[in-house]
Amino acid sequence: MMKKIATLIIGALLISLVSPLAGFENDIFYRKILEPYGLKMKQLSLDGDYEQLIEFYDESVTLMAPMEPPHHGPAAIRRDLQELKKNRHRYHSIDGKVLNVWGCGEDIYERGTFSVSFSTKDQPKPQAIYGSYFTIWRRQEDGSYKIKFTMWNLDYNPWHD
Repeated sequence: MMKKIATLIIGALLISLVSPLAGFENDIFYRKILEPYGLKMKQLSLDGDYEQLIEFYDESVTLMAPMEPPHHGPAAIRRDLQELKKNRHRYHSIDGKVLNVWGCGEDIYERGTFSVSFSTKDQPKPQAIYGSYFTIWRRQEDGSYKIKFTMWNLDYNPWHD
């Protein structure tokens, strides 16, 4: 159960990996737009302030984590975040590299890699995971951006010792 919940929140945090130094010159414009969102989400996650993370999701958001059914809408993500808080889920580090960022219409597309370490009340020794992600940010009426879609996978077999 904790791995499932951790899996869901990781997807929500993947976008916190925006780095202004990674990637190609032609995506600098879009990186500058997304960087403040990523930095804020990373800090909220490290602080354990999961409730404020909901503000970064579009009303029609879909989150897809490995071997899980899709989660649709902020209410589904809110339930998962509340479960994390209940289980004293704590992030120790969040890092990553944006590989590509590009825009089309009202959307910004982001692809990269991530690594995080976390602990829970049932697993107090920090665990580390790493993988790849893809996120679509949708421009809102007020000019801000929110996550419309995000998916991620582990870059290793979690069942292989």
